[in-house]
Amino acid sequence: MEQIEARDYRNTRLSDDMYELQRSGYDIATTETDDVAYEQPERIDAMHERLRVDGEAYERQLRFRRPLSLAAAALYETSMQTPAAVLTSPLKPARKRVEQLREGAREQILFDETKMPWHLQRGKALALQTIVDAHDLRTVEGGDGRYDTMSGRLSSELLDYRFGYNAGWMNTMSLHEAMTASGQKFRNKSEEASSAFTDRELIKLEAFLQAPVTDDFKEIVAYCHDSLGIRARKEVVRDAASKQLDWYAEHRPTKREVRFLSVGCGTAQSILEVARDAKHRGYQPHIILFDQDPVALAAAMMIAEQMELAEYVELHCDQLFNARGESELSQVLEGRGVDIAEDSGLREYLKPGVYRNLTQANWNHLRDDGLMITGNMNRGRIQGEFLHGLMGWSPQVQMRTPQQGFRLHEQSGVPKGQTVARVTQDTVYSVFMSSKNTSALRKQQQTR
Repeated sequence: MEQIEARDYRNTRLSDDMYELQRSGYDIATTETDDVAYEQPERIDAMHERLRVDGEAYERQLRFRRPLSLAAAALYETSMQTPAAVLTSPLKPARKRVEQLREGAREQILFDETKMPWHLQRGKALALQTIVDAHDLRTVEGGDGRYDTMSGRLSSELLDYRFGYNAGWMNTMSLHEAMTASGQKFRNKSEEASSAFTDRELIKLEAFLQAPVTDDFKEIVAYCHDSLGIRARKEVVRDAASKQLDWYAEHRPTKREVRFLSVGCGTAQSILEVARDAKHRGYQPHIILFDQDPVALAAAMMIAEQMELAEYVELHCDQLFNARGESELSQVLEGRGVDIAEDSGLREYLKPGVYRNLTQANWNHLRDDGLMITGNMNRGRIQGEFLHGLMGWSPQVQMRTPQQGFRLHEQSGVPKGQTVARVTQDTVYSVFMSSKNTSALRKQQQTR
């Protein structure tokens, strides 16, 4: 089918920023995507308009229903920049009161009963997996698709997952046991409190894994701009890694093992697809997945098993950063170098200091001919108000300009000229590829 161009909603400021960066000697360009949504641009346009109208209705409801003082609203905005674990009075009640009002409006306008199981996973890796699998969802109304629930390729077997020898301290633990232990280790909960919290989370997870898909839900996750960006980001990561493997084939013909690292990996589908490609090319992949969410790591292992990669995976469930915001990556790698390091979905949750710490850690552990792939949601993206407004995504995303991304890389010790950036076609993401090897970097400069 011939691909038809969708309407270009690009923020003029973003285009101007890219032009100025190019004039300053930076390699930045827009990359195209193979997403089948672009074969029906009218559906993208219709979803854009629908979410615009729904967003306005949401704001009207808030104005009508807001019984809070301006001071309480201000406290709420402050609280959203504060991790929930360290909230203090009066931030805690302010956040709870305003969120109750906002959630009521969201549920009425966007999240009806069928969609709520997905909304209750917001901010978690499994909600993003739904977006990745959006085009393959089969709805109750009929039509094409491979997956019957909104969890996509992840089935209810996830609830019964038991970790194996490759999972460090979680070895032999059930998912419930690992979640309870992580609550004690990472959030200082008592065993009783952590177990009760795990029970509640697993009830929501079970509902999500079994929830049917409606045509309306599929339309949202398939055609809204942020969904296009999530899937395009994965394509850019895979394309960049493929070019890196091309470079190895040409310049390192005797290389056999490729070590992959994904920090804040979530379900890890991007890096697993890359590792599968490497395996098909004759390499032996070694995949290091680092996340602090046992559910995400269990889901990643299920996907690895589907791709016949489980024997190559090494899991690390721990806090990504210590109390000073320093990366714990050195303890995970124990001196091992990395060929391809990826954290394309993590950076937008990090404050500048933590961002720099992670970049420096990745860069220091990168082999001299290796590749570091990072990403960040763009400040000038399409429908930028949707994510924290009508969608209600939590935690807060640190949206940045491409200039800020380049600057943070350089402040972390990555020399200017060692990074190229690709802005996804939908304008939602900038993906940055950095290499210590200028020869390998030239391969990345070949824009799709």
